Amino acid sequence: PAARRMSGPGAQWPALESVGLSRTELALAEALQMEYDALSRLRQDKEESRARK
Repeated sequence: PAARRMSGPGAQWPALESVGLSRTELALAEALQMEYDALSRLRQDKEESRARK
């Protein structure tokens, strides 16, 4: 399964499949999580560069 080899957000949620989420829903949740991580990283970078000035 694709979710297994990824060390991404899916790795934190081994129980989601047993809850009955479909592959599509899992993929969407994973994409959202990655998007969120990227956004918070961007915001952090912005704050750090502002603090350096």
